[in-house]
Amino acid sequence: EPVWASGPPEEEELTLESTAECESEEFMLESADGAEARLNDEYVEIDNLDEETAEAEATAEPERQSDFDPELVEIFLEEANDIMESTANLLQGWMENPHDLDAVAALQRDLHTLKGGARMSDMREIGDLAHHLENLYEGLCERRFTAVPALFDLLNQCHDRLAVMLEKVQKGLAPAPAPDLIGKIDDFVHGRLGAEPEH
Repeated sequence: EPVWASGPPEEEELTLESTAECESEEFMLESADGAEARLNDEYVEIDNLDEETAEAEATAEPERQSDFDPELVEIFLEEANDIMESTANLLQGWMENPHDLDAVAALQRDLHTLKGGARMSDMREIGDLAHHLENLYEGLCERRFTAVPALFDLLNQCHDRLAVMLEKVQKGLAPAPAPDLIGKIDDFVHGRLGAEPEH
C-alpha cells in the first residue's frame, strides 16, 4: 500500500505549473527588455544619422553673390568658355591616345591662359585649380609622370569642377574653392594616387 494518498501528486502538479508560469513570465520580461533594447539602439542610430546629416549641412559652403568687376567677368567668361571647349576636346583625344604629348602641351597652354585670366579677374578659386592642373600637365609633358586610369579620372573631375565654377560666375555667384581636388593632384604628384614617376 502506498505511503501517500492523493495529496502529494496534486502538490507536485501545482509545483510544475508554478514553475512553468514563472519561466513564462521570465521569458516575457526578457523579450520585453530585448525589444526595448533594440528600440533604444534604433533611436541611437537615428540620432547618429541626424547628427551626420546636420554636420554635412553645416560644412556645406553657402552660395554667395560675387563682387567681381562685371566688365572683367564678361571678357574672362568669353575666353574661358572657348578654353573649356578646347580642353574638353583635347582631353578626350589624349585619353584615346595617351602617347600624344602634343595634346598634353596644348592642355598645359590652355590651363596657363585660364589661370592668368582668372587671377587677373580676381577669381582666386578658379586660378588656384587651374594652376595646379597646369603644373600637372607640365610634369606629364616632361615625362615625370605616366598616364594611368586614376589620372584620367582625376582630370575629368577637375575639368568638370572648372565648368561648374564658371557657371557660378556666369550666374553672378562666387565659385567655391576646390581643396579636395587640389589635394588629389598633390597626392598624384607625390605618388599617393596611382602615379608612376619616371626614373
